[in-house]
Amino acid sequence: MFWTRFGFQQKRKLPLGVCLDGDQIYFAEMEKRGNRYRVKSASVPIPSGAVVDGWPKNASSLEEVLRELGQRYGWQRKSVVASLGAKQAIIRHLTLPLMPGQDLRKAVAWEAEKYLPLNKQDYSLDYQPLGRETGEGKNIEVLLAALPKELAWEYWSIFQKAGFKLEAIDVVPLAQKRSLGNCRQDYDKNKPVLLLNLGNEFCTMTIIHQGRISFTRTLSFGAKSPGSSSLPNLINEVARSLDYYRLEHRSLPPDQAIVSGPLSGWPISILECLEQQLNLITEIALPDQSLPVNQEPGPEFIVAMGLALWEEKDGNMSINLLPEELRGKPASYRSWLLPGLILIGLLLAVTSIIFLYSETIRLENQHRELETVLVELKSELTLEKKREESLAQLEREKLALLSVLSRGDFSRSLKNISESIHPHLRLLSISI
Repeated sequence: MFWTRFGFQQKRKLPLGVCLDGDQIYFAEMEKRGNRYRVKSASVPIPSGAVVDGWPKNASSLEEVLRELGQRYGWQRKSVVASLGAKQAIIRHLTLPLMPGQDLRKAVAWEAEKYLPLNKQDYSLDYQPLGRETGEGKNIEVLLAALPKELAWEYWSIFQKAGFKLEAIDVVPLAQKRSLGNCRQDYDKNKPVLLLNLGNEFCTMTIIHQGRISFTRTLSFGAKSPGSSSLPNLINEVARSLDYYRLEHRSLPPDQAIVSGPLSGWPISILECLEQQLNLITEIALPDQSLPVNQEPGPEFIVAMGLALWEEKDGNMSINLLPEELRGKPASYRSWLLPGLILIGLLLAVTSIIFLYSETIRLENQHRELETVLVELKSELTLEKKREESLAQLEREKLALLSVLSRGDFSRSLKNISESIHPHLRLLSISI
């Protein structure tokens, strides 16, 4: 599927956007192709009982679902930016005095304690200045988000064991703005517009004015909430929120609503009800129809697409509720197992080469020593053989002398014998 927008240059691969919404998980992978995005989207049901009230209760079944989907679409070891639903996340608008960044961080941490049910140390906090100054420039609006650290750790472990790297945990309002703000070219940015995400378990309202978030609220019911009153509740709560916005900001509320989420779970008349009862010009969240789009993803993937665009830095905002100690940790043992095995193999190979080289040197030295011994033995054997030959010659000469003596030709024979035995006596003296 292709989704088009202008003016964005991608320098690196985008992360995989993963939106957990009730009993469904929505995935979006985005890749820039010229002036278009190639969007690969998928959804899968969460196994029954695997997640209860936003907390994983059967982590192994959730890991298996993620692992199978990663293998099917080639997403193993891919970086992930996820939203975990709204039940456990805390999102608040703060109005604080205008101050330097470091002081603002301390002020946000101080204000957060008013909204957290537990100790601040048990939560992962992040905030995003909304860039809207109030009170003649003396105050600034800040979006605060918090998530239990234990929940973040559990999902990090689940993604890790499934073969992914959880890079960030974002919130739905920012994903809405990032996704729709990057593809819509046909609405008046000087007028407020309502982004309404109708989820399976929760609904999220986000009002964008002049390219900035000016209001957000999470409604604690969705398409698959128990009972049949979700639509009337939605109409009433949206009406109340728009009235609050009008009073708080002293301006007209939005007259245009862009609706996203799994709309198939809602009554077919939902858009008509929003238009008639709230006087809103309502449309489904799809790319601008004037842009050349081959086939757009459905509105249920809008949040996941916004999560996949988390690394955009062209004026968009982002929050990361992943605890600091988890950022940059290895995605999974699978990510370092192969390099580790290669390193171990190289170390073993080097060790083996060194051992073989030392053994070769040792054997060569032994060989040279043996050759020296053999030469010495051969020399000794040669001398021994010559000595034996000399003794044999002397024995023969002795017999010859005795023979001459017996015949009486003594003087001549003695001279011959002397000349004959002289070399052998000399050899014997050298040998001895």
